[in-house]
Amino acid sequence: MNLKPNVSLKTLIPLIIVCSFFSWNFVYSMKPVPPNLITASGTIGNISAYERRGHLSKIYLYVNEMDKTFTYDDSFSPNIEWVYATARRNMPIKVMYSGTGASELWGLELNGEKFIKPDEVQAYRQKNGYWYLPVAAGLLLLIIYLTFFKRKEAQA
Repeated sequence: MNLKPNVSLKTLIPLIIVCSFFSWNFVYSMKPVPPNLITASGTIGNISAYERRGHLSKIYLYVNEMDKTFTYDDSFSPNIEWVYATARRNMPIKVMYSGTGASELWGLELNGEKFIKPDEVQAYRQKNGYWYLPVAAGLLLLIIYLTFFKRKEAQA
């Protein structure tokens, strides 16, 4: 059996990296709600937003009392426009976040009104993450095909 790839490594390595990226994103989007969420309250010190392709993509909420900025990302949290339209400086805020590594926002309450709960965030992440799996599988099949089944063109 010939274990030598039938295409160059310049073609295979980027495909393997992209396949790994989509696989990792799928696994990341399926993770459960962390068991030890931290709940904290304060007031919003600053709000900034980031748009991508004409749509609101991320909101950065700085909480004064915690001296911490939380990112509300539309790919992992629902209702981003509603949150941005409601949030104001000096407004009371209550957050639920994971305390390990990068603090991920899992719950948000503004001025006493609940915007997201941890189970909603998990469901939204899973819904948005399912499309990563078929892309990763398709890339893996392409890599296998290019490596073992595509014949090299006859050399002149």
